[in-house]
This record gives sequence, structure tokens and C-alpha cells, in this order.
Amino acid sequence: GQPASAAPVAPATRHTGPQPGASSPTPRADSPGYAWQLVWRDDFEGRAGSPVNTSAWLHDVGTCYPGCPAENWGTGEIGVATASTRNVALDGKGHLLITPVRDAADPTKWTTGRIETRRSDFRAEKGGALRVEARMALPQVSGAQAKGLWSAFWMLGSTFRNGYRDTS
Repeated sequence: GQPASAAPVAPATRHTGPQPGASSPTPRADSPGYAWQLVWRDDFEGRAGSPVNTSAWLHDVGTCYPGCPAENWGTGEIGVATASTRNVALDGKGHLLITPVRDAADPTKWTTGRIETRRSDFRAEKGGALRVEARMALPQVSGAQAKGLWSAFWMLGSTFRNGYRDTS
């Protein structure tokens, strides 16, 4: 498969609230008078083929979190997520590559990659806002080549880790 790349993920920035003289208590995030504070970022720097920084990222492996009520990550996907650099690696140019790989012995089986930040406490301060940025490129494929590509960038709270179950 062709890799999807992301470069760089983040930064996550926290809005520190309106500054003195701001025209409104809730102007747009890009309005003058708002100050942003960088709280986390990853520029995916490293040798081509090297793994992600595991002090910042963790791999989701298999087909679901332990105890998860929805198999295949709840999406019905057929890929099995691994921590292998065949599936998740740096490209040496400040990009992360997530590459699906078809099993040569059984073309109905795939491996892929899923990562998430180790940090799960990203939140805005009271009265503030949280901004997350990422630049991503998807494979330029269509038709049969694109079948099964479900690229996603999600911002989920920490309750979605470790077998989240909706009890509402």
C-alpha cells in the first residue's frame, strides 16, 4: 500500500484567555488579543525508517483496546494494527509514514498502524480554548486502489482509551 504521511503533528496550543483590551470575551481564536501557549508538539525528526518517539507516542496494536465492546476498532476495518516500522515510521524528512501492508501469502490480510499520544490530559484552561493542528497527505489513489483506505485524525478524550463503554 501507499503510505499516508503526516508532518508535523501538532502543535497543541492552549488559549490563555482574552488579553487586556480584547474587544470581546470570546473573539475568534485567530483574533488579535488572544495569546496561544504551546503545550506539545512533534516534528517527527529522525532517521528514515526509525520508529516514533515512544516517550511521546504509544502504538495501538491488534484490532481493539483490551475489553473493547466493538471489534475491529468499531469501524469494521480488516487491518491489524502493529508497532512495526513497516507500518509506522519516520521518513527522515520530518514526516510520519503510516503504511498499510498486504500479506503476500494471504491478500485478504493487512497490517497497518495506529498511534496516539501518551498524554491524555490536553484541555483548555477555564474560559479558554484548545487548538490542535496537523498537516496530512493521503495517498493519491482512486478506484480499486483506494478501496479500504479509511484515514482518520481524531481528537478523543482519555475515556476512549482502555475499553471505553458508553454507560449513558
